[in-house]
Amino acid sequence: DGWVRDLPRRWEADDFMPPKKKGEPTRFLYVANCGTGVGVDLDDVKLAFEEYGEVEQVVDGNVGKGRGALVYVVFKTMEDAIQAQEGWSRKKDPFIGGRKINVQFAKVMLQPEVQQMTVAAVEDSTTLDLPGLRLFAEFVTVQEEQAMLQEIDKGAWERLAKRRVQHYGYAFDYDTRQVDTRKSLGGLPKWTVSILNRAEKADPLLV
Repeated sequence: DGWVRDLPRRWEADDFMPPKKKGEPTRFLYVANCGTGVGVDLDDVKLAFEEYGEVEQVVDGNVGKGRGALVYVVFKTMEDAIQAQEGWSRKKDPFIGGRKINVQFAKVMLQPEVQQMTVAAVEDSTTLDLPGLRLFAEFVTVQEEQAMLQEIDKGAWERLAKRRVQHYGYAFDYDTRQVDTRKSLGGLPKWTVSILNRAEKADPLLV
């Protein structure tokens, strides 16, 4: 039918944020002093944590500049993750592969409950069968596109874990997933004016 649902995602180290003090429970555990960086096999980690419930994935955190010896353990449910964190905290000798570990709850950059949907590219909005939706073909000309790209490349990029971005008007906070309208970055770039003026004439318009 043209729609493709993502398969269960495979987590990567960059998807997680290190815990700050005692974090709120999640189904993701941060396990310090463990992993391939210190010679601990990920299968051994998975086996050790399966005592508390179904483990979906063990993510090696020993990748990238500045990474320490750590792994992330992804449980199927938060309840099992809570039992695992409490269970390892109570152990007199919390060792895996000869390493004494420290287990805390991890936070994720993206909400795992949100299932992403993709749709095949279309050139005619009528094929989507969405009342009120119109597709304006060539709304931006090739010349305008090239000029915009040149102006954008002159700007300062903010480098994130998996991409680079530029913010105009207001900055998007990737931790809270919101825009703080109290923190203005100033007016929009001059190269946006002509396109914005044209967009205002289309009622309504989503670009």
